[in-house]
Amino acid sequence: MSGLLLDFGGVVLESPFRLLDAWEQRLDLPARAVRRRGPFDPSGDPEWQAMQQGTITEPQYWAGLAADAGRAVDEEWTPVEFLAALTNGPEEDFIRPEAAAIVADARQAKIVTGILSNELELLHGRAWMDEVSILSAVDLLIDGSRTGILKPDPASYQMAVDQMRADPPEVVFIDDQPRNVDGARDVGLIALHLDVRNPTRAFNEARDILGLPSPIPTTKP
Repeated sequence: MSGLLLDFGGVVLESPFRLLDAWEQRLDLPARAVRRRGPFDPSGDPEWQAMQQGTITEPQYWAGLAADAGRAVDEEWTPVEFLAALTNGPEEDFIRPEAAAIVADARQAKIVTGILSNELELLHGRAWMDEVSILSAVDLLIDGSRTGILKPDPASYQMAVDQMRADPPEVVFIDDQPRNVDGARDVGLIALHLDVRNPTRAFNEARDILGLPSPIPTTKP
């Protein structure tokens, strides 16, 4: 194996829905002051189901969630403002330790590392990105905010493997969205689905495939 490619939101970044729990607690808001909880409660989040079915876009979903959170504190929020509120603290509070560890171990093993995100800058802003160390630790960063090519478009994965100078079957890819995993598999990558309810499982599987040591024990859902 010669490459490790990671999605950002939900894979490198802790699930925004987990961060939402912590945000409500910090502000002493009632539990579930913001109703939506995505994959943690899909039956209670019809907008999440609509996004999964393709009847609304990801930007539409996050704009709606940001507006809901803003109303909880009597403000009008964009997705950038919403995510800034959730990630307003030390990096270790919002970056998955499993992601930081596998990137560090892969680089030590001379495996090319990269992040392939659809809307990183659109949802977080450049200033925030410049302060997040893992974004400069990887060998390459491909952001659909800049390229205009979004997963699961085959061209997005091909762009990544071309920059890695690798063949698709030599690259392990992790994403939390099943359609993006399917898209990566269609172009030949070894694609793993990260279940945000049990994220270490995908990281451990990736470690096994890449031949990296010391897998992190799998947590229970």
